[in-house]
Amino acid sequence: MLNEKCHHYERYENTPSDIAEKIFFYPQWVGRFDCKDDFRIERCGFKSFLLLYTLRGCGRLNYRGESVFLRKGSVALVNCLDEHIYFPCGEWEFMFLHFDGANAFDFCEHICSLFSSFVFSVDGAVLQKLDKTVSFCREKNAHTEAELSKCISDILYLLLSMIQKNRSRRFDEVCEYIEKNLSLDLSAESVAEHFGFSRSYFSTAFKKATGATLYEYLLASRLNRAKKLLTEQNMPISQVSDLAGFKDATTFIRAFRRKEGITPLKYKKTVLG
Repeated sequence: MLNEKCHHYERYENTPSDIAEKIFFYPQWVGRFDCKDDFRIERCGFKSFLLLYTLRGCGRLNYRGESVFLRKGSVALVNCLDEHIYFPCGEWEFMFLHFDGANAFDFCEHICSLFSSFVFSVDGAVLQKLDKTVSFCREKNAHTEAELSKCISDILYLLLSMIQKNRSRRFDEVCEYIEKNLSLDLSAESVAEHFGFSRSYFSTAFKKATGATLYEYLLASRLNRAKKLLTEQNMPISQVSDLAGFKDATTFIRAFRRKEGITPLKYKKTVLG
């Protein structure tokens, strides 16, 4: 059901080139709606992602089993393959951006999984990028596909940045503790106990806060520590392995090669020449 009755509206379509479909983010429709009371969109099965930015008033969005208000300064991120309904609650003016592109699904789902939501309170930088996208599509300049892609990716990265800034201070302390104790035999149980969390809560909350499981975070941190030791200290591989927190040198070499594609010794020679 599409009832797009508005007092005023602005809408522009964009057809991407073949190369844009392969490597860029690209807009499909962009614009703004100043809704009448009976405005209502019900949709599913549409291959697109939708950003709704509320400029004035309030709307309501039913999506993924939740019903949420969309207030001034908020952005909703919707996968249009899933059923969704949105309509005004009194006056409602919003900007919209339908987009798709390379890795769009993984990127958008990652953002929503980190925040455990699909509605975000954002600053004016997002609105500036949306305004720029609308201007590009209004002008219909064939040479702006890269700029359009950058506008969309900038918006998504702004959402990611906002999530990082709003991470729990408690988990900043957890990450600091891990970095200082990489040489210890750290586990989800031991770290959770140290900070007074339950094992199940810690595992879920840590991934939401950092975007990685504790194992993934530990491995990346230990490999980063090992790289620093390899290039700044003259010590045997076994000692690097111990100080970085690996079980033994064999485990360290195997993990390093799997991640970097080369052995630790070759990495050291490559970096240091």
